[in-house]
Amino acid sequence: MTGYNINQRFLDPEKVLFRAGLHKGQTMADLGAGSGYFALVGGQMIGPNGKVFVVDIQEATLAHVTADARLRMLKNIRTIRTDLDQTHSLKQIDSGICDFVVFGNLFHQVKNRKNLLVETYRILKTGGKLLIVDWNEKPSPIGPKHDERVSEQDGKKQLHESGFKFEKHIDTDSYHYGLLFTK
Repeated sequence: MTGYNINQRFLDPEKVLFRAGLHKGQTMADLGAGSGYFALVGGQMIGPNGKVFVVDIQEATLAHVTADARLRMLKNIRTIRTDLDQTHSLKQIDSGICDFVVFGNLFHQVKNRKNLLVETYRILKTGGKLLIVDWNEKPSPIGPKHDERVSEQDGKKQLHESGFKFEKHIDTDSYHYGLLFTK
């Protein structure tokens, strides 16, 4: 295991979302959003005519996102509490409504990935984008255990089997990989 290097920058959500093509007026879903790391920045990027669905299982994190959105004067944030491992977990989001979906450090945590991918495919518009940012396989002092991580190759395979088309790699940081897919 390597030591933490202060010169290695952690994820910059604005740069990552920009590189992935998020822009004004879009509808975005941040699945497994946690404290809103991508959702809040995404809400600022898409502006008042866009919408962000912030989805997580933990009520406390969703309350934090709501409070943080108020402080930033974001009125385009909607929180949804659900368990993404459950069938039809995204039933509160209409089919074909999202231009952009983010899995930020989520993929390795979900046990029922097939269901998650079916639901994600359903809520994305044709041509919509799915951005997966997750822990790479390099040993690091932070993040999940090595054997809990999903490799880029395994991620690509699972997405391909679910009907997504790989578009490109997205530069992230030294701890994560970024993969962009299209419906």
